Amino acid sequence: MWQKRSATRIGVAVCMFLVVWGLTTHGKYSASGDEPHYLLVSVSLAADRDLDLENNYAANDGRLIGHDQLTAGPHARRARDGRLLSTHDIGLPILLTPVYAIAAAVAALPSETTLARFRMSRGLLTYALVSLTILALVAASVALLITGLTYIAPARTVAAVGAVVALSPPILSHSFLVFPEAAAFAVACAVVWWTLNPSPSGHATFGLIAGLALLPWCH
Repeated sequence: MWQKRSATRIGVAVCMFLVVWGLTTHGKYSASGDEPHYLLVSVSLAADRDLDLENNYAANDGRLIGHDQLTAGPHARRARDGRLLSTHDIGLPILLTPVYAIAAAVAALPSETTLARFRMSRGLLTYALVSLTILALVAASVALLITGLTYIAPARTVAAVGAVVALSPPILSHSFLVFPEAAAFAVACAVVWWTLNPSPSGHATFGLIAGLALLPWCH
């Protein structure tokens, strides 16, 4: 039974990851909308250890995350102490700061010639790696959801339900974006898994409570 549950969750999660990854390589590949503004907070936290974005916008740090000439617009507002702060919640950027730091380090490895061959820049590659990390989180969340459902339904039924959930428009369209929906989906899947698990551990319960408590910081 354990092997069947493992094969089901891994199979659906991997298929979901590959389908969405394939879609991103033929469509959206750069940070747009709110995404670069979330990531710019991560850039500031990683480089400056603060939330003041004035120097980051002024230095065109948007290029570091695949959005050249990024301007603040309505995404930042000046605080009473003079700092230029993001109007978005800071939970997601805090979670993504180590991801951004690793992605930026990896993106610094290829040569400019290699990047040009793939029509990439270091900023675009950094964004792509962050996006793939978020996609991996969503795929892992689908696997966790499936694990919970296998406690109450046959593996074949659970695989079908998991595939429908993973490839549904809300999940499909947000699974690779730098938006807080991915974090919310992960917590929601954890709730389903914990609820259906006949004997969740104390550590799992504490982790779930912490996730629920911190979720409002994401949005």
